[in-house]
Amino acid sequence: MKKKRENKVEMEKNTKRVAVIGAGPAGLTVAYELLKRSSEFDITIFEKEKVVGGLSKTVSFAGNRVDIGGHRYFTKDKKILEIWKSVMSKNNDCFLKVVRKSHILYHDCVFQYPIKIDKQCVKQFGLIKGMHVINSFLYSHFTRKDVVTLEDYYIKQFGKKLYDLFFKDYTYKVWGINAKEMSADWGRQRVQEISLKTILHKKLFRKESAKKYRSLIDEFYYPRMGAGLLWENMANCINDMGGKIKANTVVQSIFIDNKKYVLTLEQNENKWKDVYDIVISSMPLNELIFSMKDVDEPVSSVAKELCYRNMIVVAFEITPQQAGDTLLNNSEDCWLYIQDNTVKAGRIQILNNWSKDMVKNEKNYVVEIEYFCDLGDALWNLEEEQMKRLAFSEMVQLKIIRKDTQIVHGLVQKIDKAYPIYSSGYYEVEKIQKWINGHANLFCIGRNGQHHYNNMDHSMQTALNVADYLLGESIDKEQIWNVNMDSKYQEEI
Repeated sequence: MKKKRENKVEMEKNTKRVAVIGAGPAGLTVAYELLKRSSEFDITIFEKEKVVGGLSKTVSFAGNRVDIGGHRYFTKDKKILEIWKSVMSKNNDCFLKVVRKSHILYHDCVFQYPIKIDKQCVKQFGLIKGMHVINSFLYSHFTRKDVVTLEDYYIKQFGKKLYDLFFKDYTYKVWGINAKEMSADWGRQRVQEISLKTILHKKLFRKESAKKYRSLIDEFYYPRMGAGLLWENMANCINDMGGKIKANTVVQSIFIDNKKYVLTLEQNENKWKDVYDIVISSMPLNELIFSMKDVDEPVSSVAKELCYRNMIVVAFEITPQQAGDTLLNNSEDCWLYIQDNTVKAGRIQILNNWSKDMVKNEKNYVVEIEYFCDLGDALWNLEEEQMKRLAFSEMVQLKIIRKDTQIVHGLVQKIDKAYPIYSSGYYEVEKIQKWINGHANLFCIGRNGQHHYNNMDHSMQTALNVADYLLGESIDKEQIWNVNMDSKYQEEI
């Protein structure tokens, strides 16, 4: 008995206390991987929301399940796919294979997305405008050399005519700034192999294009009960392996004392301090810098310049009799992009087509509308009922809902700092990276944690890189930041 107690004391002495900030895909993945591969870590995850999943969480209303934005599970990375399937199998849950189907709403016209150059498209454009689109692409593709801004990127990829029609106003709606104010990096990462050139190639050489253009995926995996189901299952796995998840908990400050990290924490107005050997953060990069003491002035200056875009999600349950013509004519779509600048809504999702099990009454539709705004602006400050009325009136205008509809069940969710913007401080974010890398056992992971617009699998890869580093694999801290920085691409937007 004495020897066992001595072994336990020795093991506890060698255990490293790890604080993970944020229970989104990246934060959960790093905790899951470390606990699965080693017994030397005592891990606590601090999540400011009451549920896990971050932007990939799923919430409920009136028996329906609603994602915060659409999240497709698609990856070229076998290890990440194995993690997804392993976690889903724990509770005998399953992935569905969903056929990708989406359209662009452009005023009174509906175009397929990704755009297809076919008879229907030419008919909608008209022969003259269609020729202008192709000529504009050819001219821009061969004459535009310098690609610095997102506007440059779109014009080179699609041509000025198509950019003006589909991308210019939509970019402003989503990001709140013009494409000429954003870095071309966003386009290179998110629409890397989509262009008018690839669209034409796919049309003319179908079999070759399926292999060559990886971004043009036709189907994807999706958890049966919503994107958040996987992260709920992963949280349960973490608990089973001895990890701890503290919801409704905010990290207020981080102080470095003798190579230890002293965190000031708050949960339901209760404050306390705790000491950790390792801190892994997926909180917004600027918030991490603001929470720390003795930050170099150039680093804090960059943090102040980092910008984010907020999102508001509104969801309605309607019957088929309440559906407008646009919804009925596109009732099999997963989502619709709204390139109409007469409404504020940016995207519509029809949740039935992600999974029928998301909807309590399978005969009804659950329609989710996404809005993009800035913290404190007029849209963000709308009360819940005001937001519902705005969404309803715009859906009537777009013929998604009939005018005489009486909405019974609805949901409004506000998400601050949903998307990092590639403008302003983004251009100097390397200063923050170098400062973080100069601190032993301090790591940044995930989309907001690195201020890098990662896909879900890319965010997970940043977490796996940290796990490899802490477990002594051949990886350095620079590699943790370099996910999705080259031509390797795993999922198209």
